[in-house]
Amino acid sequence: MVDVRGHWRKTKKGWTWVREHTRQAPRTAKTGAGVGVLIVMAALFIGPNIHASDPTQVGATSAPTPPITAHATLAQALSEARQHAGFSIVGASQQAGISSSRISEIERGLVKPTADEIDVLSRTYRLTIDEWAHMVTLLEKVP
Repeated sequence: MVDVRGHWRKTKKGWTWVREHTRQAPRTAKTGAGVGVLIVMAALFIGPNIHASDPTQVGATSAPTPPITAHATLAQALSEARQHAGFSIVGASQQAGISSSRISEIERGLVKPTADEIDVLSRTYRLTIDEWAHMVTLLEKVP
């Protein structure tokens, strides 16, 4: 059973206050054909490699990991600098004057930051001159 706080609920007649009550806990996983199909697909994908003579070769048919680019390194470095400074994305956004969606896109490597954004974020995160220079060098390597 789960305790439910009082809350407003929209009905056909308008909004109604629902008092505190208890209800059954929601089911966390549904079983059915979908789960069975998923298990069969996983077995087909992994199956041929399960009996490999060298245990390190299990799953060796997967694609190689792509090389880490300057763009990805810059994105990760900015994310780590923000976290090390103790900022959330929203907090960094408010402090730096850059939208939180823009900071998120930069940190996920979806967009290339401008030199001005690197400068503002470096000052916001209180990076050393060496850390700032590293960020600028990475930015110059991003196509």
